Amino acid sequence: MPVLTIPARDIRQGDRFSLHGFRRTASDGAWPWGDHSVSLTFEDGGYALVSDDTEFVVNRDGEAV
Repeated sequence: MPVLTIPARDIRQGDRFSLHGFRRTASDGAWPWGDHSVSLTFEDGGYALVSDDTEFVVNRDGEAV
């Protein structure tokens, strides 16, 4: 499983990452929210609004690096 560092705006469904000390899995891709933010929804419920250029280290299935 490749590990990538990407901005929040590039998070896709199924990406796994840490946020506020918890492991999260995106239930959908990042959705724009306002001018410079995105909404990230999680498979276990809930969501977060973060700056679209916040960098995340993600694990992504099926992606060659």
